[in-house]
Amino acid sequence: MGPLTMRLKIFGDVLPKPVNGLPKVLIVEGNNFDDFLAATDREKANQLDNPAEQVVPVLTHVEPAFAAALTSAIPTYARDVDYHSFADGVSTRAVNFGTATGAGTFNSAGAYVTDKATNQTYYSAAQLQTAGMATSFVVSRNTQIDTTPPSLVGLTLPATINVTAGNAIASFSAAATDVGSGVSRVSLILDRSYYNADFGSSVTGIDIFDSFDSFADGVSTRAVNFGTATGAGTFNITGAYVTDKATNQTYYSADQLRAAGLALSFEVIDTNLSTTYNVTPRSGAIEAGAGDDTFRLTGISFGLPVVILNGGSGSDTLDARLVSAGSNYLFFRDVSGQPGAFKVGDYVASDVETVWGGSGPNWFLLQAMTGPMILHGGQMGDVLIGGFPHIDVMYGYGGDDQFTVRPGDSAYGGDGNDSFELWISGGGLADGGNGTDLLTLGFGWRVDLRDQRANGPISGSEYQVSNVENVEVQAWRNYATSVAGDDGGNVLSVNPMFNDGSVGVTFDGRGGDDTLGGSMGHDTLIGGDGNDYLEGGGGNDLLDGSMGSDTASYVSAGSGVSVSLDVSRPQDTGGAGVDTLVGLEHLYGSAFADVLFGNDVHNVILGNAGNDVLDGGAGADQLNGGAGDDVFVVDDQDTVIEAAGQGFDIVYAATSYALVAGSHVELLTTLSVDGAVTLVGNEQANTILGNAGANYLAGGAGADTLAGNGGNDVMFGEDGDDLIGDDAGDDYA
Repeated sequence: MGPLTMRLKIFGDVLPKPVNGLPKVLIVEGNNFDDFLAATDREKANQLDNPAEQVVPVLTHVEPAFAAALTSAIPTYARDVDYHSFADGVSTRAVNFGTATGAGTFNSAGAYVTDKATNQTYYSAAQLQTAGMATSFVVSRNTQIDTTPPSLVGLTLPATINVTAGNAIASFSAAATDVGSGVSRVSLILDRSYYNADFGSSVTGIDIFDSFDSFADGVSTRAVNFGTATGAGTFNITGAYVTDKATNQTYYSADQLRAAGLALSFEVIDTNLSTTYNVTPRSGAIEAGAGDDTFRLTGISFGLPVVILNGGSGSDTLDARLVSAGSNYLFFRDVSGQPGAFKVGDYVASDVETVWGGSGPNWFLLQAMTGPMILHGGQMGDVLIGGFPHIDVMYGYGGDDQFTVRPGDSAYGGDGNDSFELWISGGGLADGGNGTDLLTLGFGWRVDLRDQRANGPISGSEYQVSNVENVEVQAWRNYATSVAGDDGGNVLSVNPMFNDGSVGVTFDGRGGDDTLGGSMGHDTLIGGDGNDYLEGGGGNDLLDGSMGSDTASYVSAGSGVSVSLDVSRPQDTGGAGVDTLVGLEHLYGSAFADVLFGNDVHNVILGNAGNDVLDGGAGADQLNGGAGDDVFVVDDQDTVIEAAGQGFDIVYAATSYALVAGSHVELLTTLSVDGAVTLVGNEQANTILGNAGANYLAGGAGADTLAGNGGNDVMFGEDGDDLIGDDAGDDYA
């Protein structure tokens, strides 16, 4: 067996002369991190079952303070410390002798040598000494105290650290000097935290020290593992501490470091993170990274050099909410020959998935995009047209917005009275939000607002519709169209530009006070519950008011009509086809000469323009002739309303009758030939004519003309300059 040697290597002040073959240890101020204890057994290692072995010295003299500096004081293992093994017969163990270690001689009572198969040989101190091996070493202390502070003379930082693809290791180097015990470390203080992947936490400092690269040569380098959770941005050094092994310390502020010409910042790059770019018409081209980036337009120009904005990968946004084109539309449109690119003002954007419109009205016409888009309007009324085949999500917000919804698109109107045009194929979503919103459709649709669906003429076409009150359809090319409302007040109508009379429509208002307008074809209009307004238009129509107080209207007829609410069979209206009227209480005429009859319930009959004849029939009716020379046939329950300057109007009373105040009727007379009647005028200038019977005529206020027309009449002019006369009978005036 060859000699077993134990040696202690010390950087710094070392007493060079060994005792009993082992070196002496000098403990200065600060633990002796650089010392290590070595044991070798060159011959024995070759005779072991496994060359990798452990040499175990056992210490017989251990001071209490010495135990505090060691992980385990008894026994002390001289074995591999990761970077040495017994493969070459020698292994070295680094032992950290702390400053609390007492001075004195440390003796070994023996040594165990163990192989990897757990075979073991024990050597007593006597055997070791007989073999010529040292069994003791001396630890001494330097009584001189180091009070000299260290100095920082250099600092090297990485310019950039890129964590886009994962954790990134970066090297930080410092050069420092100390005339005493030596430099221990340099600590850098940062203005923000980073994620240290080795520590598994966020820290705000970097300590430069390394047992593999100490400050023995004046420079030390620390490898720092920056994690992906760090976050992109600039990191600045706000200060630095330099500490020596005697714990003396020097602080340098950022200004002092800057004055010394040292680097103070580095950049962490992570293109997976979001970045917001404030863009002006003179910003120049911007190429974003892989994160979810935003181009915020802070100004708009027209006619300046083009500014290229590329979002890169990720979900990117162009935000124009800070700009507008005044009262004009701000147009977002495709760039010819560049699929996926669009232009607004002098900006050309690509690889952008979300667009916010300006503060004024916006027009989105993005048909050549290569992927899904999210379009946000403003508060002033926008036009948003979905593209195809890509899928868009569109938001109108405030204002009266116009949407074109194509297959796969979703449109949300928000506030305002919005309109939604649905594509004839595919499916999508239209949500009107608040306000009174309109669905505009082509021909051949089947819509049910209560079930919130709209089916197009192409098989499989179905859109989800909600919060939409009104529907406009086309009636042409022989495609039947039907619309059923919900329980609210719906307006169901036909687009006059697409109404050729080849086919009719079926509208069912269901609940609520609905307005149903038919086509030039043969329509079926059903009001349902509520007080509904039905206008068939041309063609032979069925108008069914159902429950409630409902109105049949011929306001749009091309010529005068003759209509009776008291006839439930088909009737030739003259100017609007052969219609069937059921469950209707009120009747509106055209702008021409109409003949309008009520039924035995309370009717409201409106003649509108033209020389009309209005007869309410039985019941307490309200008759309004409108413009023209109108004729009214009334009983004592009816009310006649005529405004000033609307022609020469005549009221024929079947019974006694009194004009209501404010009605501008020029002539009041009776249908009876000789029955006694009472006729009373109002505050207007009325002409009142009796019959051959004994009449009672009263003019009321105004300049009236009263004539009994035979019989024994009583006539009172009352207020005003009246003219009273008769040609037969005994009259009293």
